[in-house]
Amino acid sequence: MKKKEVNPVTETKVEEVETPPETAPETKLEEVETPPETLTETKLEEVETPDQENATASECPKAIVLCPKLNIRHRPTKESAVLLVIKKDDIVELTSETVKGWIRVFVSDANNDEGVSGFVMGEFIKEV
Repeated sequence: MKKKEVNPVTETKVEEVETPPETAPETKLEEVETPPETLTETKLEEVETPDQENATASECPKAIVLCPKLNIRHRPTKESAVLLVIKKDDIVELTSETVKGWIRVFVSDANNDEGVSGFVMGEFIKEV
């Protein structure tokens, strides 16, 4: 069946053309029953994995601040927002995340019950 239409928005003529039915051979699927002795049972087991953010203070490696003032930043760039400024001899908890010289740290903060997690330049801290 051929049919011609005009699209009112673009005033373009649209023509439908009949296409011949597919000539590909028909494929039939057959159900096969698997004998029970060939099936295996998989059991999932819950395993606790350490969560760096929920780890206690004694589980995390620590570092000491070496410079007079150190910015903890939201992202590992100098342009990123400063979340907190810490001072020389402050202790920070280290995480395993590092990005091009930046290290993610966690600091307890009196103004924030959850503490602050952000990035500092690795050259300004020393692991203790």
